[in-house]
This record gives sequence, structure tokens and C-alpha cells, in this order.
Amino acid sequence: MKYIIWTISTIGDIFSYNEHELLVGNALDRIEKELFLIEEKEINYSKNDFNIFHSDMIEMGIAILPTTEKAIRKFEE
Repeated sequence: MKYIIWTISTIGDIFSYNEHELLVGNALDRIEKELFLIEEKEINYSKNDFNIFHSDMIEMGIAILPTTEKAIRKFEE
């Protein structure tokens, strides 16, 4: 269950930190794939599953930390 929570939290961060223009096509398809995987595996979702998702997002250039201009603007307020 811990890794499911990590993944859902990461997805929330992705939507919070990245501009809409980046979150189309392959990035959204990959997020959708992971959500289906979580639903399929349920309690068997593993740290390895999370690590693969995390790596895929980074390889696509999707920010998972608040280092983007969008995040900086959001947290300046």
C-alpha cells in the first residue's frame, strides 16, 4: 500500500509542478498506464513498480520536484 500512496502522491506533484503543455500525449498515457497497473495489482504493487514509473517520468522530462517555473510561481504566493 505504501508504494501506491507514493505513486498517487507523485502523480499529484506532477500535475502541480508541470505546465499543461507538457502533460499531454506520452506523459498522460504513462500516468494512465500506471493507474491501471495499480488497479490490476492492488496490494501486490511494489517498490520496483514505483521506481519504473518514477524513472519513466524523469526520462520524459516531467518534473517531480518543485523546481519548475510553475511551482516557483505557485509557492511564491
